[in-house]
Amino acid sequence: LADLKGLTVGSQIGITGVLVLQEANVGAKIREYDDIGLAFEDLAAGRVDAVICDDPVAKYYANKRTDFAGKFGIAYQHNNPEYFGFCVRKGRTEMLNRLNKAIAEIKADGTENRLKVEWMGTAD
Repeated sequence: LADLKGLTVGSQIGITGVLVLQEANVGAKIREYDDIGLAFEDLAAGRVDAVICDDPVAKYYANKRTDFAGKFGIAYQHNNPEYFGFCVRKGRTEMLNRLNKAIAEIKADGTENRLKVEWMGTAD
């Protein structure tokens, strides 16, 4: 992250990547967008120097999005894990249990990794 000092970094408004960059306090200028795709368009056009976003999104734009594939590389991945988040009404334990079971199943049977490869070009 220190290499971003003095550079302009695009990101979507309010995502955790912005918080990581702000906490790192490396002296990067952050330009926030309503949609992450706009940040990648500016990266391709040279209006920003980098884009910070969730790694699945970065992998999609770098590996699978036809107008950008092969033009970008993933330069940095933060070590802190991110988690799925679902909101359910209080007392809906059956729904919560179904969601947790489904997430565990797609991880265990390889569906999660298959989808990552299909949609992001890599399971890493």
